[in-house]
Amino acid sequence: MRGLYGHLQIPSKQAFLFMQDFAAGAGPSKLKARTGEPRRETTTVHRNGRTLDVDVYTPEGTPRGGLVLIPGVAPQGKDDPRMVALAGTFARSGLSVVVPDLVTLRQLVVLPEHYRDVVAAFQYLHGREDLCPGGRAGIAGLSFAMGPGLLAALDPTIRDHVRFLFCVGGYHGILATMGFATTGTFRTGSEPWQRLEPDTYARWVLCSCLLDHVPHEPSRRAMRTIVDRRIADGRAVIEDLVAELTDPGAVALYELVTNDDREQVLALYQRLSQPMRDALQAMDLSGRDLSGLKARLILIHGYEDILIPYTESLDLYRRAGGRHRLYLIHGLGHVTLKKPGPLDAWALLSSVTAMLRELER
Repeated sequence: MRGLYGHLQIPSKQAFLFMQDFAAGAGPSKLKARTGEPRRETTTVHRNGRTLDVDVYTPEGTPRGGLVLIPGVAPQGKDDPRMVALAGTFARSGLSVVVPDLVTLRQLVVLPEHYRDVVAAFQYLHGREDLCPGGRAGIAGLSFAMGPGLLAALDPTIRDHVRFLFCVGGYHGILATMGFATTGTFRTGSEPWQRLEPDTYARWVLCSCLLDHVPHEPSRRAMRTIVDRRIADGRAVIEDLVAELTDPGAVALYELVTNDDREQVLALYQRLSQPMRDALQAMDLSGRDLSGLKARLILIHGYEDILIPYTESLDLYRRAGGRHRLYLIHGLGHVTLKKPGPLDAWALLSSVTAMLRELER
């Protein structure tokens, strides 16, 4: 498969330093020893009617380019220690990094319109010659942040300026992602079904995204508490709250996210209210027209990912066309590095090398 071997490159020295620093997290590394701590400051961006706070990380010396780094779906958002460490690694590698504060992501809600905030953040970055010399800039997103990142890269106002979209553990089809989150089953094309025991976090995040479409307030409140309990503890007792779900839409949503039968996923999805189905379809990438995409996709996904299966990145890569890059890796969880073997480490280094080279052209 070309995605496994065709995109391997001779890794750059900077890629080695990047990966070592990434693996070290907040701990010591050669890159930290060789560079000063990036400066981090918060500012407010006003672009195209959007107002949002962003953190700006600036490296020592003249930046080689810029990056909009989209935070993941986590309560601490841009202040999550993992996000801060990753932004620091990019900055120590010579990039100016802009991290937008997407408030609802901190509330575990992914909204299609997030891409407009990503566009605004990119316009701010691209317009700062001191941060982004020569307009050399890209976008990076982890997990569900892949969606807003891709939609932003397709936006006509910035698509000619986005050089790359660097994605780790992203998704493609929202129904397939929901099916895996609930049943653990996945496949690509007509290949045989596979199964992994899924992390339940993804199902409750997707559930959280739809709660505003439950019109009955007591049922919505009960569902919110169910989500909060199960995110905190995947085996938490919720039977007392299930009894309070009297709204048909809430019941349909609960039955979908607690289903474990692959054969029932589509039927349960179709029982959702129209606003819920519309919200999920707005997040879906599988039906998006990619013909206007100018950015090069650099997709990284772990075979052992138990939140979003690797076949999601594989499907997107196959649909996007041959100029993009795919790295499927053992030893990578969802967005957490474990113990990759030699070939997998080479693939990771190649992905970083490919990203940095996009800033040189």
